[in-house]
Amino acid sequence: MSTILSPSFRFQIFLFFRFAIPMLGFAKPKIHVLDESKCILKIPLSRRTKNHLGSMYFGALCMGAEMSAGILAIKLIRSQNQKIDMVFKDIQANFVKRADGDTYFVCECGDQIRQMIDQARHSSDRVEQSISGFAYVHNMNEPVMEYRLTISVKNRSKSKGI
Repeated sequence: MSTILSPSFRFQIFLFFRFAIPMLGFAKPKIHVLDESKCILKIPLSRRTKNHLGSMYFGALCMGAEMSAGILAIKLIRSQNQKIDMVFKDIQANFVKRADGDTYFVCECGDQIRQMIDQARHSSDRVEQSISGFAYVHNMNEPVMEYRLTISVKNRSKSKGI
């Protein structure tokens, strides 16, 4: 299920996790699939990500949701030749059942994110879009979490004075 990522992109993601937002790297995420339309990311259930009941901690689940959408958005933003910034505005999560094993986070909203980035490329305004995804443990038939994130992007190269 793994996809081949360029060593350059892999290294840039590593540096981002290590220095920009070290807490994301603490969960030891692994990218399993990354293409233009989807990202599947795994966070292992470990001492770092467990809660006191032996299932994945709420914070680790939210980090996985953020990373699955964020890595996909970063990949699509990098394909542009403009300085586009991205932040998350909000998150809504429904925890369906306990995540009692390695958890896979699936974001298949590449088309929505690409449209949002294209819109931001031609504007100096902030563009926001709500996207969804889900997380599963043992098989894709039983999600343990469903989430919606609002991504906000802005084209810095269109700002005043530039």
